[in-house]
Amino acid sequence: LEPALIDVLVKGGVKRGKTNVVEAETLVTYLAAQISQPSSELRDASVGIISLGGVEQARLLRSKLLEVLTDAQLALHKVVVGDPTSFQGDERDVVLLSMVASPGQAPPQLGRTYEQRYNVALS
Repeated sequence: LEPALIDVLVKGGVKRGKTNVVEAETLVTYLAAQISQPSSELRDASVGIISLGGVEQARLLRSKLLEVLTDAQLALHKVVVGDPTSFQGDERDVVLLSMVASPGQAPPQLGRTYEQRYNVALS
């Protein structure tokens, strides 16, 4: 896939507790649009969605996916949603990261805990 890394600024997202609904909806809408295009490189790709904020965002993402994607699409793309530990020993062609952040409402995602999460998510 080219480019190998794409960042998307989600406008209007607000972190409430450990979730960001606007971010989840934007991520799911992006994925649905990408896999629906006949010429998309994601047409047959397996997909993982990693929530760096924890299982609460992963649950929200799963519920949003079920609202938008069909069972056939979920199966074809072998969609897995979870926190970084859910992906240890697993591979996906495409990985989407949910940062669960919003301006002024998220601690700096630095330090040993986040370093480990990034390492697991990206390896």
